[in-house]
Amino acid sequence: MKYVPRMPVPWDMVVFLTITIVGLGYSVHRLVAQIPLDKPARTLASPKKAMPNTADLGCVEAGMAPPQWESESGTLRFRGRFCELEGIVDSSVPDVQVRNLTNGFEGTVFVQGAEAGFVTDYVMLERGRNKIEIEWSDAQATHRVSATVIDL
Repeated sequence: MKYVPRMPVPWDMVVFLTITIVGLGYSVHRLVAQIPLDKPARTLASPKKAMPNTADLGCVEAGMAPPQWESESGTLRFRGRFCELEGIVDSSVPDVQVRNLTNGFEGTVFVQGAEAGFVTDYVMLERGRNKIEIEWSDAQATHRVSATVIDL
């Protein structure tokens, strides 16, 4: 049996591997330090009980009671439908605007004609109480409904 001597490892490779291993250890240490130990870990079986990111207005109509929601995400989508237009084949969904009067943010409204409804993109919220105004116009008049969202 012949003896084959091992080749020495170049010094620059040793330095590179040492720096890489130390950096990896430091990164893992910082990552583990950010995990709160007082809260149980989330798993697929027990999802986090957070507020939904979509506020469902239900049937939007003039004179409806002002709804109120709580949010923890800093943003919220709004969904609603015009129940009096459902089932009418050639009905058009009124022009809808959703604004956060607290910070001036106006959401983009996407019309869902088949359901006579609408949904917004994520409306930005301020910390605390936010006053949301939903405005729509039909053939008779312009209607407004105010809602309150409390961002926790």
